[in-house]
Amino acid sequence: MNAKVKRNQLKPTIDKQDYYQEYKNQINKRIIKTDKLIDELNNTIDDYHKDITDNKEYIATILNIDLNKYIEYKYKTFDYGKALYGIAHNRYKLDKNSTIKDDGKYSNTAKTIMDYCTAIHNLHKNKALKDKLLKADAIGKREFNTRICRYYNKVVERLILRDAYKFSYGIGDFCIEHISIDRDKVEPILNWVATRKRKKELEDAGIEVFNQAKYDWHKARNIPYKGVDYRVYIEDSNVIAFRFKRKGFSYLFSSNCSFNDKRYTEGYDKYVESLNTIEELAAADGLSFGNKVALLKSKFPHELIKYNYEYSQ
Repeated sequence: MNAKVKRNQLKPTIDKQDYYQEYKNQINKRIIKTDKLIDELNNTIDDYHKDITDNKEYIATILNIDLNKYIEYKYKTFDYGKALYGIAHNRYKLDKNSTIKDDGKYSNTAKTIMDYCTAIHNLHKNKALKDKLLKADAIGKREFNTRICRYYNKVVERLILRDAYKFSYGIGDFCIEHISIDRDKVEPILNWVATRKRKKELEDAGIEVFNQAKYDWHKARNIPYKGVDYRVYIEDSNVIAFRFKRKGFSYLFSSNCSFNDKRYTEGYDKYVESLNTIEELAAADGLSFGNKVALLKSKFPHELIKYNYEYSQ
């Protein structure tokens, strides 16, 4: 990467603070959709059950199926053994190879029983799905955020271990393509808060601060200039370039990954010291992606070269 890394950004469709509400909205939509499907299946099952009951004598004498032996018929309940479906399917196949001439009633009746059992099975699955959705809907915001963090940490762990993380539903693959330790590869970013603070400290101490016009004047006359540069830049020594790939579309973007310990409590230094392998660093809880990359540079600098690769096309 000889050229400067372009600071592209992937723009989220949902703000982070809205994740939970969006999650709740999606769950509620699925509950409504599932409820509707359950109602439709109940009506379908009732219709099939009536049709089968109307032909109960025919089914007993011609198909040789005693419906009263099967819980699907007696209680409209799913049977994990699928006994009624199995015998109806057997009769359906038998008719295809037989010489029975009844205008297709034999096979149609067997098929109706099969469809009836399938509807009961689908009802069972959708009731189970609704139970899961209700449990998911009951998850509070704190628990939701905890689960998101665990998922995020697992994604980061795979990336630190130099794997491409494959998102589900065809979203795409995500990997670290390059970690730069060359400041010249990115444009420096001014830290405005730190810069103002540093300038005030120098002025309060009576030290002349840097002035561009004065600097240019002295330089033109080859006179040493003593103004102290007060500008403070965001540390860019850890630049990480990611590759996001989806169905032939490849997107490269970068991020600054400088260590920031403001959020961590006393005893954190000992925790960091205890991370003796890349595997331990990758799996560490409570560390942001940027901090893991920063620690990767400081604790395992010899490993950085392993990230300088082109993602397979």
